[in-house]
Amino acid sequence: MTLQAVKSGMPVIIASCSHKTFYAEYGYNGCKPDVKKAVIKRAADGAGIRAAARELGVSTDTVIKELKKRETDRLRE
Repeated sequence: MTLQAVKSGMPVIIASCSHKTFYAEYGYNGCKPDVKKAVIKRAADGAGIRAAARELGVSTDTVIKELKKRETDRLRE
């Protein structure tokens, strides 16, 4: 894997075997994989949308989008 900077200035990691790019740092908390998992965990614990957004430092729209995404994935199975 190699680390490069792109036009936006954010460092990215390029996997040499699969030629996929990953951001080394995220500019917004809602893009982080661990925050997305935390949204699902908060929903399973019964927390509200606004409470989860406040705790994780993301917008309520981000929480709703992630929950909708998980719901459609569950319905497809």
